Amino acid sequence: MKKISYIFIFATSLLHTVGYSYVSNKSNPSNLIYCPDLINCSQDGRLDTCKPVGTSRDLQYWNVNEMTNTGRVLWGKYTFTGVSSSYQAANSDTHHAECNYSYQGRSLHLKSIKSAYIEAAPNNSKYWTVSGNSAGCSGPNGSAGSCPLIESGLFIIKEINKGSNLKVKVRANCMIIKEDANLSINEKTTHVSYDEAFPACGGAQQCKFDISIDPSMSDKPTYPLYAGSVIVDMMNDMRIVKVSSNICSGYKMIQASNSVQFEKSTQNSCS
Repeated sequence: MKKISYIFIFATSLLHTVGYSYVSNKSNPSNLIYCPDLINCSQDGRLDTCKPVGTSRDLQYWNVNEMTNTGRVLWGKYTFTGVSSSYQAANSDTHHAECNYSYQGRSLHLKSIKSAYIEAAPNNSKYWTVSGNSAGCSGPNGSAGSCPLIESGLFIIKEINKGSNLKVKVRANCMIIKEDANLSINEKTTHVSYDEAFPACGGAQQCKFDISIDPSMSDKPTYPLYAGSVIVDMMNDMRIVKVSSNICSGYKMIQASNSVQFEKSTQNSCS
C-alpha cells in the first residue's frame, strides 16, 4: 500500500506564561530577546577572536560560529547599529534575525540560531519599522535594548514527501486561522503562530485545532477531507496534549514526541 507522509512539527518557545494578558498586544517583557550590545575582537584579521557581550539568556539565541564580516577584522569593540528580522512570515524557514555591528568602517553580522524561530516584537518598541514580513530596527545611541525580538510560539506544518501536493485549512472554535496553505513542491511549510491563534483561542489554557485538507490543489479548494484535530497547551509553549484522527478520511495522524506525523493511504478505512 502506497503511503504519502506529512509531518506537523510543533516548535516550542518561552513565549507565554499562565495569567498573562494580551489586552495591550505587547509581549511579556521577561520573554523578550535582544542582540548583544557589542562584540569584542581581540586580534586584527581574526574573526574567530570576536566574541559577543551580553546576558547568557540572550547569547544562546545567536550563532557565533557563523558570524560574518565586511572588511578586514580589526582589534576593538564593535557596537550595535541595528537588527533586521522576519515578522509573521508564512514560511518557518524565514523566521530569523541578524544583528549588525560596526567599528571604524568595518562591520560584523551575527545571525540567530536556526533552531529558534526569532522575529521582531514591534508592539514593544517604537523603533521597529515593519514592511510586509520583514522588519528593521535601529535603536538610539547604539542601544540593542531598543530593538526587542521574541521567539514565536507556533506549530509548523511541513510536507516531507517529494512530489506531493496538499492544501490545508486550520480552524479553532469555528474561526479560520489558516486557509489555502500550500504544501506543494515549491512551498514545503506553513505555520500557525500563537498570535494568529489567539483571537480564536483567547486566554484558554488549551485550544483545539481542526485540520481539513484538499489534495486536489484546486484554485477553489473545498477541503472535502477532515483529517482530525490537535489539542495544544497554549500556556505551555504550545505543547501537544492530544491528537485525534478522522479514520474515514483515509489519513492517520500519529503523535511522535512533540510532533504529529500525518499519513495518507490509497485505501479509505471506512469504505
